[in-house]
Amino acid sequence: MSEVSKSPNVDTTDQVTPLDFIKSSREARQGDLLLPIPEYESLPAYFLPQPVALEVQGQILGALNNATAIGKWDVVVINKGLRENIQIGSMFSILRSGPEMIVNKEKIEYKADASRFDKMGDTDIVIPAERIGELMVFKVYEKVSLGLVMRSSSPVGDNFKIQGLEF
Repeated sequence: MSEVSKSPNVDTTDQVTPLDFIKSSREARQGDLLLPIPEYESLPAYFLPQPVALEVQGQILGALNNATAIGKWDVVVINKGLRENIQIGSMFSILRSGPEMIVNKEKIEYKADASRFDKMGDTDIVIPAERIGELMVFKVYEKVSLGLVMRSSSPVGDNFKIQGLEF
């Protein structure tokens, strides 16, 4: 919630109107710009969850707020859009990749903990990915979509994999 600033220290022009925030559910900083949403860009008031085939896989490109640790209610950009028939309400699982393992004659170790010499070889075992949350798409473009993280049991990051969610 905001109102037009009455401070004598700010100037209003034909193109810019300074506002004072009265209440906000998200962080706002000095210098942030508020833009009107064109009517054709408005979002529906309700979203119905839509199943997505398990074969549809992609990744989280990043968070809109540039957060490195993404959690519940954060908005993310995914690399799936209209070209993959994604629609408003499409549901995805968020997956954390399993660790890679190297098997030597003497030991089994995580590739991340292995010596540089051992890291040069191929990975022998990859632990399956773990489902750590879900996201729902609310805005779809040609090649990307915006989604809301609905649940997350641990922090999510850029490049986390997503997979269609059937129900």
